[in-house]
Amino acid sequence: MNILAMDASGAAVSTAVLSETSVFSEFFMNNGAKKHAETLMTLISAALDAAGASLNDMDYIACTSGPGSFTGLRIGAATAKGLAAGSNKKIIPVPALAALAYNIANDNAFIAPIMDARRDQVYAALFKRQNGELIQVLNDGAMSFRDFAESVSEHTSNPIFVGDGIMSFGENILSLGYAIAPQRFNAQRASSVGSLAITMIHHAISGAEFSPIYLRAPQAERNRLNGNGDPR
Repeated sequence: MNILAMDASGAAVSTAVLSETSVFSEFFMNNGAKKHAETLMTLISAALDAAGASLNDMDYIACTSGPGSFTGLRIGAATAKGLAAGSNKKIIPVPALAALAYNIANDNAFIAPIMDARRDQVYAALFKRQNGELIQVLNDGAMSFRDFAESVSEHTSNPIFVGDGIMSFGENILSLGYAIAPQRFNAQRASSVGSLAITMIHHAISGAEFSPIYLRAPQAERNRLNGNGDPR
């Protein structure tokens, strides 16, 4: 089984071509979500070329479904849907936070992926690695870091935090005595998206059915609902 995987949910964008047994290629850039429209298709072409493959050789397309950057999620979804429509492939939607947690291979570890949601909030969840599988302990949510840390403390005293949210909340994490993953694990990795997708084949859907999961309304919509331009 061959999979073309992509992740544009955060500041980094990544693509990979892999199977159940090998990662044939992986490309990564970390230049901000606003640049994803310019780079995602280039990285997809590079990943396929480096793997000596074409889209026709792929059995599935794996793409993160959210949460994450509104801009990045829209670009990723539009790209995946376009490729699926043009090649008659199905898409495997992969939760972005689960894919981040999949970067950490420590067995029996509690893994707390956090993505910067701005306004002093994070997109976050809690997982446990057990016998090589990810078990979700706390559901995906958008909340303050403080609220998330309190929820985590009810389940474990030694979580490993991973994700770009560490850039904003690293000092808070360390002050609680919690571990932070090494820097190379804290960005979105398409190889993790694809590896997790292989365990989720039964969730494959058509391109027409695929849509991002945002967890909260876009900033412009929140401004409109507030009625006063206050971006809360």
